[in-house]
Amino acid sequence: MKIVKLSAFFKNVGVLSLSVALSQLFQILSLLILAATVKQTEMGVYTIYLSLLSIVSSVGLLQYDQALVHMEDEKEKDVVSALLFLSLLSSAAVFVVSLVLSYPLGKLLSAHLFFSMLMLIAIRYMTRKRYFKRLAAVRVAPPAIFFLAVSFFSWTGLLSVSFEIVYIHLLSLSVVSIFSIVWVITHLEGISFSVSKIFSFFKEKREFAILTMPGTLINSFSYNIPTVIIGRFFGEAAAAQFFLALRGINVISILSTALYNVIHGTIAALYREGNREKIKNLIERYRKKMFFVSFAAMLAIISLSTLLEFFDFTAEWRDTLFYLQIMAPLAAITLFVVPLSSVFFVFERLGVDFFNNTTLLFLVIFSWGIAIFMHNIVAGVLLYTLLSIVRYFYILYKIKEIVK
Repeated sequence: MKIVKLSAFFKNVGVLSLSVALSQLFQILSLLILAATVKQTEMGVYTIYLSLLSIVSSVGLLQYDQALVHMEDEKEKDVVSALLFLSLLSSAAVFVVSLVLSYPLGKLLSAHLFFSMLMLIAIRYMTRKRYFKRLAAVRVAPPAIFFLAVSFFSWTGLLSVSFEIVYIHLLSLSVVSIFSIVWVITHLEGISFSVSKIFSFFKEKREFAILTMPGTLINSFSYNIPTVIIGRFFGEAAAAQFFLALRGINVISILSTALYNVIHGTIAALYREGNREKIKNLIERYRKKMFFVSFAAMLAIISLSTLLEFFDFTAEWRDTLFYLQIMAPLAAITLFVVPLSSVFFVFERLGVDFFNNTTLLFLVIFSWGIAIFMHNIVAGVLLYTLLSIVRYFYILYKIKEIVK
């Protein structure tokens, strides 16, 4: 059995942090190019599509992918086979629903979902094996390809409508996801589909679908539905403004995804070794270091968004900068808390995670219900930010209670 060395922890964080930083940079540059190239209404259609994609992606694998990180070694092939089977079913279901609802981008949405799930399976497998350098490359590749494609088509004047943007986004993801899942299957020396083993896995780990999946759906729904709501009640241009602010917040959360993957993989390995004391020490060291990092991130986004107000090229996107300033404290505490939430999965305290996500749903309903009633987006942003910060303090309390 491999003994986890805490000294390797921060090295892995550094590798994934760099990859997430590059990924976020490419995403932001792509959005800036699109904002300067296409109309706000077309940008709004694209951002609403991304929000819907995020929602369906959160339930595509019913959260069974989480089990891949800490399942027994001899069951790796069976788990990957089951997840691939589920990917096909989920994408087919979205395709049928989109036809029934006559959603114009429905066919692309179902294909996008399928390749997103392939990518997620590969990421979970790399996290399990702690192949963090390969994981870093896989995370950077799609946004890098998308950025290059958007830059080229914008420069040539061939990019103008939301459909074209979605198509480029889909192609960028599909190339990398196919390469990644083929690598996983090759590394496993092939897989075989056994109906009995697939359904045995679904039954054995059904708590992920019963407890974790609804919570994750609620979380994703709560995060993405404001963009859809704003598009419905305030217009697609306003939806684009808010969506860009959310993406801006993600930029200062450069470490969040990297930390989550490393902490999840490391804590899961320590948990399998029965080394609870090292888990406590790891979390304590993380909390001391990340407090100052999170605070600096908050100051950085407030300062940068304030500075950008003085440039003429941002005049059309002033609302985005204002939303960024309001949500900066929320971004800081998100960066601090979210990586630690992997504790709920490792210790299989799935009920706690479900309660936390349900709380977020009610928070969003209340905040944006007030915003619609007042017909004031700023009121919704303020309430959402304040109530979310309170929620994160509660999550910190529960994490401390679990690992003590």
